[in-house]
Amino acid sequence: MKILTELPTQARSRTEKYPWTEWFDGVPRLLEHGVDFQGTPAGFRSCAYAAARRHAIKIGLRTIANDIAIQSLTTPSKGKVKGDL
Repeated sequence: MKILTELPTQARSRTEKYPWTEWFDGVPRLLEHGVDFQGTPAGFRSCAYAAARRHAIKIGLRTIANDIAIQSLTTPSKGKVKGDL
């Protein structure tokens, strides 16, 4: 074991796997399994909700067979729900 004088800084050079900024523009989209995302629909749903939290927005999401319908319900900059004045 080594004793450190301070905790090293964390290097965060993470790039997002999916184009969340584009997909969170408020336009409803059908994301196709094997085309737009890999893995299971359940796993992708979890990933989408985590991305929405990172982007500080709310999303609507539906599973349709193996595909996912997704829409941002808030705007990232204002955090307002669509339809609010």
